[in-house]
Amino acid sequence: MLVCPRCGLPEADNRLCDECRRRPPQFDAARAAFRYSARLRPVIVALKYRSYVGLAWDLAQHMALAYKRQDWTVDLVVPVPLADDRLAERGFNQAELLARPLSWLLRVPLHSWELQRNRATPKQVGRTFEARYQNIQGAFSAEETLVKGNRMLLVDDVMTTGATLNAAAAALKAAGADTVYAITVGRATL
Repeated sequence: MLVCPRCGLPEADNRLCDECRRRPPQFDAARAAFRYSARLRPVIVALKYRSYVGLAWDLAQHMALAYKRQDWTVDLVVPVPLADDRLAERGFNQAELLARPLSWLLRVPLHSWELQRNRATPKQVGRTFEARYQNIQGAFSAEETLVKGNRMLLVDDVMTTGATLNAAAAALKAAGADTVYAITVGRATL
């Protein structure tokens, strides 16, 4: 599949997409196991909102295959953290559920504490491109002593505009991360 080499946007003919040219993301590259589609949506909904946590292992295997197709080397696997209220409501962080088996499959340590969420943000679903970026701006921070000089693999469930991954990558880079790659189960087309 031909994708944007930076954000992984499908159908970008292996050239930088318009958005990556206009506003280069903070992450070095992002890829997904699947294109987000009507077939993938119920799987993500079942994982996130219906507590079908057993899906995480199968999805992580596909993410591992997508990772191995890249020429990436990472030191740490880091899930995108949830806000405390959303974590309490769900009882789990779907990104961490995916990151645990992915870490094991890649034989790369999982570190859930390098990246923190500073504040709760309203849900991104239904927001415009620009509103997503504004909503998540400054929502994350990272501890320099844990991050500096490391190559990080950010994990989340779905990438739509890339706003959440961009904000998380910005926090990791500000704390001294050498490289930040991102991997998700699904990648939406805009």
